[in-house]
Formats: sequence, structure tokens, C-alpha cells
Amino acid sequence: MFGPFEGLQEDFRNPTQAAEILETQPTCKRLALGERDVSDEEITMKVLIRNVDAGSVIGKAGSAINELQTQSGTRLRMSRTNQCFPGTSDRLLLISGTVGSALIAVHLLLHRIRKYDKEAVNGSPMTFRMVVPNRVCGGLIGEKGGTIHAIAEDSGAKVAVSSHKDMRPGIHERIVSCTGGRSQILRALALISSVLLEDASYMDTEFLLTYDSCVSLPFQAIVGSVANPTTAHPLHEPSSGSGHVLPSNGTSAEQSSVSVVVNDQYVGALLGKGGRNLHELMRLSSTKITVSRREEMPASTRERTICIKGSPEGCALARWLMDQQLASVMPPSH
Repeated sequence: MFGPFEGLQEDFRNPTQAAEILETQPTCKRLALGERDVSDEEITMKVLIRNVDAGSVIGKAGSAINELQTQSGTRLRMSRTNQCFPGTSDRLLLISGTVGSALIAVHLLLHRIRKYDKEAVNGSPMTFRMVVPNRVCGGLIGEKGGTIHAIAEDSGAKVAVSSHKDMRPGIHERIVSCTGGRSQILRALALISSVLLEDASYMDTEFLLTYDSCVSLPFQAIVGSVANPTTAHPLHEPSSGSGHVLPSNGTSAEQSSVSVVVNDQYVGALLGKGGRNLHELMRLSSTKITVSRREEMPASTRERTICIKGSPEGCALARWLMDQQLASVMPPSH
């Protein structure tokens, strides 16, 4: 009777009945840290799905994902096989609807993934991962981690936000992970949703399933953004004026060398964990980038020198990507 989702203990025949059943669970009944109830507010959740689980979520000819939409009352969109979140082999799933219906969709999703995961141990914790804009992570974490600790304590789930140092060049998003039992994850997601919706900019986000746009800007647009940045950032030419001036077109085959300096406090964000961000940046721009050592920086400025070598186009792209990376970790200007 229930097609791809038959076998559930609960009877999810329609969204209304499903919502009533879900709301009887103590861990999901209250949807806010305070008095605010966000169950009827609209939300989009950007979810990571392991490639190995994608087939069971989609089903034959899309039967499972269509049934999930019908039973939860949400709209679901899955990225294509070759469209993964940068730095992972995980596909992306957008869940759009009210918070209550999105939680129903997650409930069904977790059930189906566990059901078809042959390596899963019955009763073992599950992990649900969500991609959120970096700009909302401060509110989600809270002062000295207070908000995220409160969410974890209330829900019983382990909740973590990936470090800003792990963000890929040009990607201004971080991963929120919730680990625990299904009801614990649902409770944590309800509380996370409440916090996210307190930031009016969250639902103004363009929730992308592809990431090609960050490296596909025309050469002139990249050069223009470097020459006329719209956001203040700490990356700039040395005071001696030795920064290389980029040519006016992208047709030259000559090799360029660009020197810029940045305060030491921002170097970690450019390098990434184990230098991962820097290697990715070099790969995307086809350049060679070196960063001066900490012991070489002048004590008066605490600035380190970054040298970019490659084609004019590659140097422009590398500089633009570094600007974007630094802008994503800087505190907002007033």
C-alpha cells in the first residue's frame, strides 16, 4: 500500500496524519528553544546524501523520492550523479516546505537510508548533515558555543559545525552534523531550524545544487572584481607597490607573478586544514602559490607575503578566489 516506504511502523498515508503522529513524539513536539513555534514557517534544508545512499532515496525511475514528496508535503530536488558538494563525493538534496513537513521528510529519509544500508548495525547512531551559509553559523554556534551546546543538550544529539578553515575557496558554506537516534536528530533539526529562521537572510539564500559558477566567471569580470572590490578585505598589494598589474585581456600566454600581503591572522583560512584550501585554489586557478613563513614577517605589521605565479588569467582567478575566501571569514563591517 505504501510503495517504496512500506514497512514503517507509523502510517504515513498523508501529510496531515503524518504531522499528527510526528507531533506526538516528545522530542519533536516543541519546535523552538524559546516560546516561538516555527512548525508552519517555510524553510529550505540543503542536505548531504552519501552517493551510496542516493539510489535508495531516489528509487526506480524516481518512485521513492516522488512518494517521499507526496507523503511529507515537501518539494525535493536531488543533484545529479556528478554534482557533489565540493571536497566530497556526497550529493545534495534540497527539502523545501514548512518546518513540520521538512521534519517528516527527514524522518522518512532516515528510515529509508537505514533500511537499505547493509553495513548499518541495528540501533547504532545515524548522522544527518546539512549545508548552511557561513554567515548564519555565528548565530547557530552562539557566544562561546552556548547555542549549539543548548541544542545538543536539549535534543540528546551530538551537534557540530565544521570549521571555517575547512571551507573550499569560493564556497561560503559550512556543514552542520547531527548524530544520534532518529528522534534525537529530528529534535536537533527542529531547534536548528528555529535558530536559522531567526536570521531573515537565511531564506534569501540561493540554494545551489551545482558549484561551477564560482570558477566560471569571465576573465574581465574577475579582473574587475580584483581591481574594484565591493567588500573590504585584508588582502592587498605590498606598501612598496610591487604587486603585478594584470593585463587588460585574457589572451596573453605570458607568465605573471603577483605579490600580495595579508595579516597573519587570516592565513589559516587561506591555507585550510593540512593546506587543503591552498591546494584546491592552485588546482582551480592552475597557478603556483607560496606563502612566506611566520618567522619572516615584519614584527611591525605582522603581515605575510603571498606569491602567485601563472598565466594572467590564472593569477586573476587565484586572487579573486582568495578575496572571496577571506571575505567569508571576516567579521561584518558596519
